[in-house]
Amino acid sequence: MAVHQSGRVFGLYPDFPSLRAGVDTLKALRFDNQDISVLFSETAVAKTFEGGDDPEPEPESADSSAFIGGPLGWLTYVRPERTGVIADALVTLGVAPRRAGLYENGLRSGSLLLCIRSSSPAQFDDAAAALAATGAESVQTAKPLSIPEKRRAIPHGLQRAEQLFQAVFAS
Repeated sequence: MAVHQSGRVFGLYPDFPSLRAGVDTLKALRFDNQDISVLFSETAVAKTFEGGDDPEPEPESADSSAFIGGPLGWLTYVRPERTGVIADALVTLGVAPRRAGLYENGLRSGSLLLCIRSSSPAQFDDAAAALAATGAESVQTAKPLSIPEKRRAIPHGLQRAEQLFQAVFAS
C-alpha cells in the first residue's frame, strides 16, 4: 500500500464571489482555516471596489505591487522583489513551472489563488473536486519538493522567496 504524503491543491479564481463559494464549499467539507490559504494582489481588491473595469495592473507598478496572503484569518502583506519570485516560490511547493508562471500572471492581473493543504488522500481528492466545481481555473494538485530537490529547483538568491511563500501557504 502506498503511503500518501501531505500535499496541496491550488486553484485560480477570477473574483472574490467565486473564491468565497470555494471557501464555503471547503468549510462544508470540514477543512480548517489553517488548511486554506489565499494569495491575491492589491489589484484584485481595487478591481472589486472599482467595479472590475480595469483588470490590468499599471505597467510601472507590476513588479512592486503588494500581495495579500496567508491562511484564512491570518492574512499578511507580501511584496515580492521582482516578477518571477511568486512562480519560483510556487515551484518549491510542488507546482509545475508552467502552471506556476500562469498563476503568477493571473495574480498580477487581479485573480486570486486558493491553496488547500491536506494529508488525507480522500480530502486531497475532495479539495480538487471542490475547487473545480466552484469555478477555479487551472486546478493543480502538488506535493512539496524534498529539501534536496528544493535546493536544485531554486537559485541561491531566491531562498527568501521560499521563506515568504512557505509562510503564506503554511506548511
